Amino acid sequence: MRPVTRASARRAGMTLIELLVVMMLIAVLASLAIGAVFSVRESQMKSFSETTVQKLASGLDQQWKAALDQAYEETVPAWALSAANNDLRRARVIYTKARLAQEFPVTFDRAKAPAPGYLTPKPTYVQALNGTSSAGNQAWESSALLFLALSQGRRGMAAFDATQLVEPTALQKRKDATTGTEFTIFVDAWGNPLRYYPFPYYCDELNAAPYLNTSLSQSPDPQDPEQTLTTGTWPANFQVPLFRNQTTPPVLLHVHPLTLGQRHLVSVVASAGRDGDFGFEVSGGNPTDDALRFMKLTQAGPAGDNIYSFRLRRFGAKGD
Repeated sequence: MRPVTRASARRAGMTLIELLVVMMLIAVLASLAIGAVFSVRESQMKSFSETTVQKLASGLDQQWKAALDQAYEETVPAWALSAANNDLRRARVIYTKARLAQEFPVTFDRAKAPAPGYLTPKPTYVQALNGTSSAGNQAWESSALLFLALSQGRRGMAAFDATQLVEPTALQKRKDATTGTEFTIFVDAWGNPLRYYPFPYYCDELNAAPYLNTSLSQSPDPQDPEQTLTTGTWPANFQVPLFRNQTTPPVLLHVHPLTLGQRHLVSVVASAGRDGDFGFEVSGGNPTDDALRFMKLTQAGPAGDNIYSFRLRRFGAKGD
């Protein structure tokens, strides 16, 4: 047997340098593995949020069409004719938009008083809101109202069970800051409230190609194919309280600004994405009542990660 020498005994172990190299390799491999896990997890969260938005948009489309069909069958009231200078086509557009605003409000205050003196609030909303009054200061209001809107039957169509439209993890409970009344809302995979916009006229992406081609002659407003609200001298005298708030100068609430040219008007369900920031153009970054209603966006959020239902429709099952 060969005797163990001092030199061979030393070679049986690892030097400090060898140990450090091994540790560095382990650290590199671990970081790569962790990065891959986070990447997969982030992809799953985006996919989950896109699926939720898509399902809600599909359900909303059905309810929206039912409300439209119902409004088209109703008699145009005198106040709409008066506002339209007795133009029946224009009066029909005004009344239709008023009814959509009544059926699909985006703030608690608008749900309780969609058009003072013109349309009465829906009893379903009044009962559910139970005295709440927050003037659109809670970012999740449109999500809570979307849940309530989808849960109602319209024109012979049975109500959706809104809890069955999406996965259980896409539902949360929120309490009104004023009364403590609890509401069910829809959230994305990051836990942020989804938002709903019935007439999103100020979204740069939606109002550009391929969604809107300003060279085309047809109206981008589905409720106003003849562009009765954007032609002639009548718009300068448009004073229907339903469509204006009390700011100076007044701002149109439910119809696109008549001086901004063509605007693509489709109802939108949206997620703010991973960063939770829609990119609102408002002071301090807080969503105001107008920002909620108008979808006042200049970009897809600071990180460019907003998820919009109109984008999902264009690209199929997934966004871009």
